[in-house]
Amino acid sequence: GVLSVLEACRKFYPESPILLLQDGGKVDFSGICKLPKYGCRFQVVPAENSRWNPHSWMLRMRQVAIDLNTDYLIYLEPDVQ
Repeated sequence: GVLSVLEACRKFYPESPILLLQDGGKVDFSGICKLPKYGCRFQVVPAENSRWNPHSWMLRMRQVAIDLNTDYLIYLEPDVQ
């Protein structure tokens, strides 16, 4: 789930910025993200279905890249193992 993905990211990227972006879930991860163990930011955005036109998804990823101000961006879903 989400927490195991966060733990794995922190294991390999202990100092990298992480944005946990929720677009349709119902769990508020804001408190968990503030814990030193995870040290990430949490943001809720409206859910959308962009399978047929990914423009809005690409805009969202572009904004995340700008906000995180990093050289690389890794996109993970909570079901990643």
